[in-house]
Amino acid sequence: MKYDIYNIEMTETSQIIGEMSEKRKVSTIDWDTFDKITNLDTQEFFRCFGGEEIAEKRMTCAGLQVVKLTSINPDNTFRKVRTFNFKVK
Repeated sequence: MKYDIYNIEMTETSQIIGEMSEKRKVSTIDWDTFDKITNLDTQEFFRCFGGEEIAEKRMTCAGLQVVKLTSINPDNTFRKVRTFNFKVK
């Protein structure tokens, strides 16, 4: 696969809306996991339940990719922001 030459670092920030505290987790993910998280079908699936999915794309060393994915639950009380950083192995 042509994308095997990239390491993808995912920073996941979780926050209850209206509170200042947040949890942050950094992990390295593979291309398949990145594709499952950022796939348009996945985003549409969560939107069907009333949630909000906002994907921000930019040019990276891996081409035009999602670099930030913001998810808000249907009752608008919880937000999860995932940022992706691409690096050549």
